[in-house]
Amino acid sequence: MANEDRLREYLKRVTAEVNLEPGLELELGTAYMRVARVQGVNISPNLGQTSQADAAEQKAQALIDSVLAHQPANRTALLRAGQIAHDRMILAGDAHREEEALRLAHVAVDRLDQYLRVTPLNAASNRADAQQVILALINIGNRYLKAGQSEEAIRICERAFRIARTTNWHTQAGAAGIVVAMAHRSRGELEEAVAAIRDQIAGNPAGVYDFPTVEDGVSGMAFLETAVKSASSNSKWTQFVETK
Repeated sequence: MANEDRLREYLKRVTAEVNLEPGLELELGTAYMRVARVQGVNISPNLGQTSQADAAEQKAQALIDSVLAHQPANRTALLRAGQIAHDRMILAGDAHREEEALRLAHVAVDRLDQYLRVTPLNAASNRADAQQVILALINIGNRYLKAGQSEEAIRICERAFRIARTTNWHTQAGAAGIVVAMAHRSRGELEEAVAAIRDQIAGNPAGVYDFPTVEDGVSGMAFLETAVKSASSNSKWTQFVETK
């Protein structure tokens, strides 16, 4: 039996017990969420078992909802509730259940808003938690954009952008900025779209990009052109002039 099958059987046995303490419910809910992501939530490599993933996410939600019924300000439970609603949004969207996906997007935003009220994120925050919030908000913004609700997409992804800047997740800030620009473009607001891209660039200090920039692409093309010239030339050396 595969490891995930053994874990699933173990979770079934444990959750069959009555009167679980909130701490254990939180751990079990987190475990079910992680199993679901491995099974079939399309935010990372998975097994493609989407129906099983949805069932696991529903079990996770029931456990986390029980925690929040007893401890409504439990910061970890609020984060998990937002993540679970986000994951179920992804599953519903992939299955073309558009209304359900949008409803779950609203639930996810509401839970993440509660989490952020309890746990404001800053440069000293846990980076993994900050990244999870940012990525969830970006995906939720994308869902609203697909639904034609560009204003809500802008609001959500601008928030993701601000959090990413504050917590030094510059790649995620770029991703959020792109969604904001796309949303403005869908509204015919081209100046605002350009401004969103400029804000993204201006907010990223020199040297912190962990992905190729436009300048890198231009330089790479110049190098390739020089290589082609060198191959077709009788000269032993062809000068490479890097584009500035």
